[in-house]
Amino acid sequence: MLEREFEVSSDMRSDQAEGLRRLLGRSSGRVIALESGGRGVGKTSVAINLAAALASRGLQVLLMDANSGFANVSAQLGLRPRFDLRDALTGKCSLDDTLLHGPAGVMVLPAFAALRDGQSVRERERFDATMTQLSPRFDYILIDTCAEGHAVNLLREITDESIVVSAGGASAITATYALIKRMHTQQPQQRLHVLLNRMAGERSAGVIFDNLRRVARVHLQATLESLGHLPGDAQLQRAAEKNQSVVEQFPAAASVAGLHKIAASVVAWSQPAAARAPAPARAPVQMSRPPVFSSYAISPLGA
Repeated sequence: MLEREFEVSSDMRSDQAEGLRRLLGRSSGRVIALESGGRGVGKTSVAINLAAALASRGLQVLLMDANSGFANVSAQLGLRPRFDLRDALTGKCSLDDTLLHGPAGVMVLPAFAALRDGQSVRERERFDATMTQLSPRFDYILIDTCAEGHAVNLLREITDESIVVSAGGASAITATYALIKRMHTQQPQQRLHVLLNRMAGERSAGVIFDNLRRVARVHLQATLESLGHLPGDAQLQRAAEKNQSVVEQFPAAASVAGLHKIAASVVAWSQPAAARAPAPARAPVQMSRPPVFSSYAISPLGA
């Protein structure tokens, strides 16, 4: 990594991010980051399959692999990247050389090497220019983010929407709340969408989200939005073992209906209210919420 030419102040970074958003414009690809409070909640699997669900709607989707873990996007899809975004930024290859073909027509961009260290001002300018070049080519750019640090802060600056992926265990929920607290502190105006993965059913998912929303509202004055839930699905795991998306391999799987519903919600974010599809004629059945389970209680963690 080149030595940093000088430290970029947080105000300057904020101005750069706002300038990049203006350059991209709303006619360009919408940038959506998927984050999680810890490992083991299936964030990367969600990113792959949500990208495939969006692509199956005829949309052009780029999945940026910014996760340096052993089970990142490239590993789960059995891809062997020859180049990383860093190679394009340094002129070793063209930007197109870094793009790989993923499931359902999704394009995959390995980017963890470009993001794992701090960036000089010049490197940040090249990164912003690359994002500006990529954005008009895609309807959606999904980012499977890395762990906390410089890279994730950089990615948050260029993100239009954030999806927080959590599982249902007590430790996962506590880690999710801690992540929400950090994200809200950094960008208090950004909407935070919560997606619950590997859930046993709608009732338990509703209890967990309601508890998260209540604690975030009381202790952070933050508003969370539910993006729904995905069930635990053996066919999703079978598709992963084949390095494929469940959307293509098992279109009738239980998780696929949820993925398509979530994809429809994501598309609706970027549509004006008048252009959105009308609500179904029959309202969904309203289920009474059971009392909050003690195992799902969330500690405010010093909030």
